[in-house]
Amino acid sequence: MIHVSVRPVAGSADGPRLVAGKPGARERILVRRWASLGDVLMALPALRAVRRSRPGAWVHLQCAPPFARLLQGSADADLVSSEPDPGGYTRIIDLDGAYERQARAGRWQHPAEAFASAAGVSLPRMRYPVPPAADLAAWAAERLPVGPLYVACGLRSMCRPKAQWHEAGWVAQARALPDVTFVAMDPQPRPPLGADGKPARMFYRLPNVVDLTGQTQDLRQAFAILGRCRACVSVDTGLYHLGNAAGLPVLGLFAGVPSGAREPLAGPCLSIDGEAECSPCLDWSRCARGGNCLGGVTGKRAAAGLSELLYWTRGADISVVVLCYNRCEMTADCLRSLRADVPDAEIVLVDNGSWEPMGAAHELATRVVVLRDNVGVTRGFNAGLREASADVICMLGNDTIIHPGGMQALAEAARRTGISSYLGGILDANLLFAGYTTDPAESTYPDGTSLTARRDVWERVGWLDEVWSPGFCEDSDWGLRARSMGYDWEIVPDVLTHLGSQTVRGDAGLAESAKRNVRLLRERWQGWVPIRHRDDAAYREHYQNHCQGDTRPQMDPGNYEHPRIAWLMERAAGRVLDVGCCTGDLVGALAAAGLDVTGADPGEVHIRIARERYPGVRFVQGFAEDLGGEWDTVLAGDVIEHVLYHVTFLRCLVGLGARVLLTTPNGEWPSPEHQRVYTPESAAALVAPYGGTVELIPDRDGRPRWLGIDVRRPCESS
Repeated sequence: MIHVSVRPVAGSADGPRLVAGKPGARERILVRRWASLGDVLMALPALRAVRRSRPGAWVHLQCAPPFARLLQGSADADLVSSEPDPGGYTRIIDLDGAYERQARAGRWQHPAEAFASAAGVSLPRMRYPVPPAADLAAWAAERLPVGPLYVACGLRSMCRPKAQWHEAGWVAQARALPDVTFVAMDPQPRPPLGADGKPARMFYRLPNVVDLTGQTQDLRQAFAILGRCRACVSVDTGLYHLGNAAGLPVLGLFAGVPSGAREPLAGPCLSIDGEAECSPCLDWSRCARGGNCLGGVTGKRAAAGLSELLYWTRGADISVVVLCYNRCEMTADCLRSLRADVPDAEIVLVDNGSWEPMGAAHELATRVVVLRDNVGVTRGFNAGLREASADVICMLGNDTIIHPGGMQALAEAARRTGISSYLGGILDANLLFAGYTTDPAESTYPDGTSLTARRDVWERVGWLDEVWSPGFCEDSDWGLRARSMGYDWEIVPDVLTHLGSQTVRGDAGLAESAKRNVRLLRERWQGWVPIRHRDDAAYREHYQNHCQGDTRPQMDPGNYEHPRIAWLMERAAGRVLDVGCCTGDLVGALAAAGLDVTGADPGEVHIRIARERYPGVRFVQGFAEDLGGEWDTVLAGDVIEHVLYHVTFLRCLVGLGARVLLTTPNGEWPSPEHQRVYTPESAAALVAPYGGTVELIPDRDGRPRWLGIDVRRPCESS
């Protein structure tokens, strides 16, 4: 038995007491590590080893109240609390000071190793086992919606208040990685950054920073937020280790402690040292340098480290998104068949508002997205697709059993062709369902039960259009969009067993949705996009005639569209980029007014016509995310309503220009091509993270027909 002296703790005058064990009585073990967060987490592997070495014992983990709340429900302890148990203990393992004494003697050791040594157990190499904060998943999702690549930021060291990273470093890191959305986390709202304690000026205002400071005072809230992120960068060892517990790759910016004495036991991690000449130290309060240990860490260096970490942890070769609503056993069988075929795959399980216990299925997934309500098939799958990180992504119904080699075959076919599925669907000339086929030449779309595609295809075609929600026809529409962009697919039969439309059972609105969506599919695609068995030449002629229509009358003051055109022209200044310029009429007018203007559009025919009409003006073919450069003004007139990824699209525009001007119809607009309908309220919510404004643009009759959106990038000196 290991006996370490016991000292009183807060809330107990006498402290825990040792009691004599009766013959045959259950052993009662107290494991205590009072503080701090990083040290409590590093004590958890030792706690698990104690539990495994004494399977019949009653184990109590005692720690400070914030950490006790975080670890409630731990499988490695019968009780987690800050108070000693009145029943007493037969064994006490006090881990307070276990590694500090060795460090002061110059014998640096990883705290987890010191804790295991003090407990007399072998140290298991593992991530820190923190119970999931599933009840806060919806709360976290409201603050970090799916879509961006989030990286959590531990802004301040809690144990070394003076050893802070300067704000210039945080700003430089964020600007070096514009495609990353940094999540600022701290118990205090907008804390100062840097050893000087001065208020931060720029970091919280950057367009790719989400300010959640002051919103994670409870550690379970912080853990739920980490569950929405792809990585964590921190100057605080507490959040650094909590990020590891959440399954994230972690980047630590530290000084004063050797790297071997702070890194997690398992999982990807990287540390960048401040390289202070006086490191290591144990008494920062007497620091002759004013605590500026991280002065040597630049934002460029941290950004390079984070980029490397994200690259090497970009995920498995394939991500499989599985949607479930109740039916735990069926879902678990599906996931087991996946694990047997592709054990290293990233499995993203979307729990679509289940009310039945789903724990057994959750445990088999790499990541679980818990939705508060059943949002239907389309939105449910999209929630998971946006979380997937691999280069090949499959959406799979939970009512399937994958045959050996099946998912591998679907992934290989997708890599070759771009898209694959186990069946193809057939639509007749009236766009009504006409059966399934294993012949890709006969199929109109790849069936959504196992729709698999390369990431670049998903990004170009887009996720499922949520206009089809709650479900039905979403895979038909996706296949038609892919076909219209020139993609083919491969059918890989006999790779799975489909149990038969069990994924959506329980959705009362699906029957009405099916009727509506069949009608909408016909309205959207009839006579517009080439069906597989239709004459493609006829479609090309139709599209050519559509694009050659003369759109220049909209520049006429008498035209109904002129007010929104005038709104854009009045505000454009400097070097101007018009995104989604169509046939270039606004670009031509701006060039005639003497502005340095460039037009961009993804449509090849649009750009060709624009160049013919305005030969002295520069036009480029491409999507917003493909464009580069720095512009004074970026215009997007009546474009964002056509865009599926509206958040990403806006972030791209803000990254391109100091000022972004958009127009979009106000409210309902009779066009099946529109992906979203914007109101003044929804538009204001979209641009709120950038400090954007929304105003009504009236037509000639005074009706507020359009919304004008104005977003300005914050000035560095502000």
